[in-house]
Amino acid sequence: MGVIKKIAPLLDPTKIETGIIAIVTLRAETPKLDDIAAKLAELEEIRNICMTTGESNLTIRVVVENVEALKDLLSTKIAGLEGVTVVSSNIVTKTIKEEQEVVVRPHMGLRLRCDFCGGEIKGEPQILRIDDQERYFCCKTCLAQYKEKYGARIRASLKP
Repeated sequence: MGVIKKIAPLLDPTKIETGIIAIVTLRAETPKLDDIAAKLAELEEIRNICMTTGESNLTIRVVVENVEALKDLLSTKIAGLEGVTVVSSNIVTKTIKEEQEVVVRPHMGLRLRCDFCGGEIKGEPQILRIDDQERYFCCKTCLAQYKEKYGARIRASLKP
């Protein structure tokens, strides 16, 4: 269904020599915001990027080896990007709680896209079960066209 983007372990930082974790707030020029965020995403030291409101419009979490590496990241790699200013940087001394960003609660819905046309599925989807997988469609027409296009593959996967 595309709900799970990635499966990754949540490591206990008390068990690993992680170096320094810092939260940095940045101010990026609005017309360049997406480009700056994309360039920041290329830097290995940057582990999270959030677009925010307020005085700063980007908040990043960085992991570096030491204070010198943090200084280099801020003064060279980040400040060197045109249209960005470092507003503040804070070294994390202890993480109290760290959870994934999505909380699944009862009665929450999913935004599903049709596996044939890519359109948003509103209401109950048409479902095609193939072995232990499910495909979701917005209407009977898309389901039928999918079966017509991929019928040979579907039949081949069902053979013992």
